[in-house]
Amino acid sequence: MSQVFPGHDAIQSLPPSQGVAPDKKLQGILENAIVPIIAIGLDGHLIEANPAFLKLLGCQPEDLPTLNIRALSLPEDPNMFDRLIAGEIDSYVVEKHYRRMDGQTVDVMVSASALKDSKGNLHSAVVVIQDMSNYKALERKLVEEKQTFESMLRNLPVGVYYVRDGQIAYTNPAFCQIFGYTESEIIGRSPDILFGQDNQVRIVQNFPRLLRKKEKKLHAELEARNKQGEPVYIESITTTGYIDNQDCLIGIVNDVTARKQLEARYRLLFEAANDIFLVLDPVTLRILDVNPKGLEVYGYSRKEMLKMTIRDITLPSSTAKAEDGESEEFYWPVGVYPRTQVRKNGEQIPVEVSSALTDWQGRKAIMSIIRDVTEQRRLQQQLMQADKLASLGSLVAGIAHEINNPNNFITFNIPILEDYWKEVFPILDAYAAKYPGWQVLGMPYEEFRADVLKLLNNMEHGSDRINAIVAELRDFARIQKDEFRAAVDIQKLVDRVITLTGKQVSKLVTSYRVELAENLPEIVVNPARIEQVLINLILNAAQAADKENSFVFLRGKKDPANAGRIIFEVEDNGCGMDEAVRSRIFDPFFTTKEGVEGTGLGLSISYAIIEDHGGSISVESAPGKGTTVRVALPTGT
Repeated sequence: MSQVFPGHDAIQSLPPSQGVAPDKKLQGILENAIVPIIAIGLDGHLIEANPAFLKLLGCQPEDLPTLNIRALSLPEDPNMFDRLIAGEIDSYVVEKHYRRMDGQTVDVMVSASALKDSKGNLHSAVVVIQDMSNYKALERKLVEEKQTFESMLRNLPVGVYYVRDGQIAYTNPAFCQIFGYTESEIIGRSPDILFGQDNQVRIVQNFPRLLRKKEKKLHAELEARNKQGEPVYIESITTTGYIDNQDCLIGIVNDVTARKQLEARYRLLFEAANDIFLVLDPVTLRILDVNPKGLEVYGYSRKEMLKMTIRDITLPSSTAKAEDGESEEFYWPVGVYPRTQVRKNGEQIPVEVSSALTDWQGRKAIMSIIRDVTEQRRLQQQLMQADKLASLGSLVAGIAHEINNPNNFITFNIPILEDYWKEVFPILDAYAAKYPGWQVLGMPYEEFRADVLKLLNNMEHGSDRINAIVAELRDFARIQKDEFRAAVDIQKLVDRVITLTGKQVSKLVTSYRVELAENLPEIVVNPARIEQVLINLILNAAQAADKENSFVFLRGKKDPANAGRIIFEVEDNGCGMDEAVRSRIFDPFFTTKEGVEGTGLGLSISYAIIEDHGGSISVESAPGKGTTVRVALPTGT
């Protein structure tokens, strides 16, 4: 690298005031140094330069005599060299900008020292130069990143702060907005003014513990206070950091007040809803939450239900299909669908389910709204029953008319025929007495005479039976909207029913009891029609007796669920009914009685009468255990 420097002879030829004898060892160090080093004469021209300097400026060795230290620097850079040669200072360190030969500038750190001879006279200066380009680029990048980061912090929608020495040292605008303070009002104050001393985060107290933990993060939701002392609900994440060579706590807060208020409204709806609300884990179907209505319907305690899955209270659906089309034993999809569930006591209830995916306490969950449709199904059955009755009404009316006309001929002619035979029998009796052994139609006269009377009697009974059936058909078909209504004393109405049924019921059952609550109000009804219903129900109950200790129990009371209704209950401990029979008992012409005991219209007519009065009629029954028929009637018009 000897070509970098002017030759040794050239240096020797310099005037004594401008050069010194080179030291070979020192010159070797200069040539191999990785940092740029130059020697400058008092006039500012470069005397010597090592290869690192030439590389820095992009120049050649022959360019050195033309270079002047003053021309290398930019005008705005501090001129420390002139102070050095003036003897004001012996050395200096300063940042400067050097011009390269290609016109670009390079950031450098200059460290210069004065060189003096043995007499103390200044003859030159040596300068060590550090290329600061990469450092300055990094510094500029760090400044840019810092500015970007600060801009991001200032524009974040969540609050950011950090605490040092137990005091808030930084906040972004969102943090100040959440709590209603200005930056100057909050900096330097304890976080306790926001979170309180007993909050979950407990910033100052938790700081040493967080520093020791491997997971240096604390996540909580808590109630804080704003400047006005109003509650602010926040989600807080606190962790440790290292800022300005000091440990600190860094926190992020998100204002969840609106969410909490929404959750409170949801919780109010959840708790007060008249439908069942269940929150389920979407994977395991474990019950995560249940509202009071669910506890009431299912009969479990809250503690019990939170240990259960939806499988524990739901029967598998035979029609349930997985998404791939294959049958599953159990399926609880998102959407609306029917299911059958089971109470704690084993009773099955039909329900309608509406399920959707939702966020619940920071996790995905299935929200299922479940409605007990038992009453709806009952009303639907009643509506179907009413439709059947309405459709049959016009048909029955026509049938009754067509049957009644020819039967009237029979009914009216039987007494005439009986009168005819009354006139004929004395003549026949005399003839039979005169001719013993006389036969008529191949039978003895006495047998013939008794048979004629029996036939006439049977004809009359059959005609009466047809008239009774026609009367029931007319009752079934009659439109009763304009029938008579009157305020009726319940005690008197029941007394008439007992009088009419007492003797017949007592022959069929061991015990016939009546129980009426005190101070029952009057009901506005057609008394004959309501008596007809009660008599029909009581006789049906008595005819179902199949035990030695059989009973019929008539009760009258106020409806505990509706002060404007009266309940009549007719209970027996007879043979009871299964579901198949119970579902059809109000169907016209349906009967379980053998022979000619029933037409199958009694309960259908009773149903129509009660419906016409704005009431309802329902049946509870179990085979071998008995039946209870419940009639509900409004007290007013």
